[in-house]
Amino acid sequence: MRFRHYTAIFAVSDELAIGIMRGLVSIGKRLPMDQSVLGVGNLEIDDYVSPKLSSINIAASNIGRAAFDKLEELAKNPQTAHELLTLPLDITKRFSIKHI
Repeated sequence: MRFRHYTAIFAVSDELAIGIMRGLVSIGKRLPMDQSVLGVGNLEIDDYVSPKLSSINIAASNIGRAAFDKLEELAKNPQTAHELLTLPLDITKRFSIKHI
């Protein structure tokens, strides 16, 4: 796979982002100068990789609560309309993303 046309990669988890970072470095890419990487999860290990991984932080408890509430609502009324749920999140900025 060639990454030279991409300037940023958004991974669905911090674990995957760290693996991507390792792969990019192994093919000679400089992070974040050549490519930025952003993960999801804000794991403690993010501070111990090089460069430190920037990550989206979304509380698992918020996801669980929203899912439980929606399932409870559907159990009471199966005709409940489908809806898009928006949950709060924040980004922990470290050093894996190039400022542009």
